[in-house]
Amino acid sequence: MFVLNQYNMLSANDIDDVVKLGNELVSCQNFETFKDETLEDLTRFLGAETGVLLSIGIKNKMNIGFNCSFGVSQRMHKDYVNGFFVKDPAVTLLFDRKSRCYLGHPEISRVILLENHIDYNNFTGGFFYNTFLRPLGIHHLMLMRIALRSDEDNNLLIGLHRPKGKGGFSDRSLAKAKLLVPTLQGAMGNLTSRALLNERQSIIQSLGEDMHNAGLMIVNEKMDILYQSSLLRQHFSQTTPDSSASSLPPEIFQTCQEMKNSFSRDRTSCHRQICLNDHALTCDIKAVTTENMNDGLRFIIYSSVATDFRVNDQVMERCHLTGREKDIARQITLGLTNIQIAEKLGISIRTVENHLCAIYPKLKVRNRTSLTHVLSRGFSR
Repeated sequence: MFVLNQYNMLSANDIDDVVKLGNELVSCQNFETFKDETLEDLTRFLGAETGVLLSIGIKNKMNIGFNCSFGVSQRMHKDYVNGFFVKDPAVTLLFDRKSRCYLGHPEISRVILLENHIDYNNFTGGFFYNTFLRPLGIHHLMLMRIALRSDEDNNLLIGLHRPKGKGGFSDRSLAKAKLLVPTLQGAMGNLTSRALLNERQSIIQSLGEDMHNAGLMIVNEKMDILYQSSLLRQHFSQTTPDSSASSLPPEIFQTCQEMKNSFSRDRTSCHRQICLNDHALTCDIKAVTTENMNDGLRFIIYSSVATDFRVNDQVMERCHLTGREKDIARQITLGLTNIQIAEKLGISIRTVENHLCAIYPKLKVRNRTSLTHVLSRGFSR
């Protein structure tokens, strides 16, 4: 019996168009470009009117990371991302491994038309359709699960939509979508890896600025602990590692929440310092952005135990340091970076750097370590 290959319906021009869009996908350098340009091209190419891209975490509790949309109400898209997605049968079909309706292995990419896999009459009479999809004019859905590497906790979902009055997706559009899957899988895996590398580079850069602080913890915007050094656990008398938000000291949890709520999206970082245990313990907290804004902030927290170190003011007087130079020199002895000093004193980083250029020759030193040593003369640690 002769079986028609699903790709036989595609013309040479269709294949050329798939290759052209594939090249665009592969050349995309970051998720922001995908959001602003490529998602619209993909949506229109496959005969849809609106579309979304969602990064769905599948390790423990299902959650959405990076996400973007084309042609969808931003308010409704935000509602979906913030929790409405759990009621979406498409998510159940493609990502909920515990569901009886689950389709296939998470490491295998798939393209489906939703109406071919569920009772659509029941679906269109239900809560999710009438509360969420119908107000958006969405009736027909093409769903593309893009599987990333097996060691990834996230897969991607591309949802493409057509209104009821314009009919469903054609077999030709479905064939083009399936032909695009390998390219999408490679391109999206590349974007995800780029984002992860950039995030790690940002964190490493922050660590490099503050390596003198011994205790270290990294927390995401949901207050999950991503990393915690053994010395920091000692500072807070924690005997075993615990990555849950409930294990965060309440003062740190509150400060991170305040920084999150007040963080301006046109900034890349902000800093705050808190003292605990009657000033016996100091915590420097830095909030930094990731490349994917929807992934939220990362909080880098350093802890240090207070010592009996004191600055010898007479040394600064003899070396004729100005009032502002004294302020900056004292902050240097506390281990603060130029960025932290600028934020604490309300001046620019360039101003801090200029003052240091004046301070070093006055104290006859070349670096921060020597400066701290000179200013401790006459006192024991």
